[in-house]
Amino acid sequence: MNHMTEEMTSHYFRDDDLIKQTLFTRSSSDGTQLETNRNSTISELEQELTETELQQAYDTINNFLKKKKLNIFKDIDEIINILKRNTLRETTVGICKKAVGMLCERQERLVTFEKWYYISPQIIDIHSFDFTYKRFIEKAKIVAHNKKVVQSKPEYERQYNLEKDALQNFYNKCFTIEYDLVHTKLKELGLDSFVLAFPRLEELVLNMDVIDKEIEQWISKLKLKRQ
Repeated sequence: MNHMTEEMTSHYFRDDDLIKQTLFTRSSSDGTQLETNRNSTISELEQELTETELQQAYDTINNFLKKKKLNIFKDIDEIINILKRNTLRETTVGICKKAVGMLCERQERLVTFEKWYYISPQIIDIHSFDFTYKRFIEKAKIVAHNKKVVQSKPEYERQYNLEKDALQNFYNKCFTIEYDLVHTKLKELGLDSFVLAFPRLEELVLNMDVIDKEIEQWISKLKLKRQ
């Protein structure tokens, strides 16, 4: 990473769990390379390949994994050890270390963003509930997928727990608040007046019976609990 001392490099790689989370979050299903569209729950993560430096980081890490014939899930400890042992920026491993460090910083920022977004006071607004509903379903599908996979691949356990906690947090502090308000407003205004007030939600409320059943199924399947 072009630091003056090895101690400085060690400082940036002091958290093995962050490295694992960074690689697991972006890993393809078989663990052979990084992808941005796997287990992505934050829109910024989906946009990473639009940024040149981050795209280069993905390419660098994927080339490293391919050359060394390493698998993210099977060889994660070896990957971390290789990165820690090498401090030279100009080597293949050193360049990969810099790329991993860049994505780790990104991951730490995204996790912090997700955490503080729901801790901060939320202004209830249902104008974009269609997006909130879609995000809930996407998160639920990810958790359900990981729950199934972890039964045969325990290396996914950490990712499963991360996504499950994120879904529960989103469910309590965002989704249920808006979902309840949609039903309240629909009851108060009636269908026609509701559609006039919230035209973006017309298709959604016209299919509300189906959506209600779908939501209940996910709540039951994933054992989501209201606070």
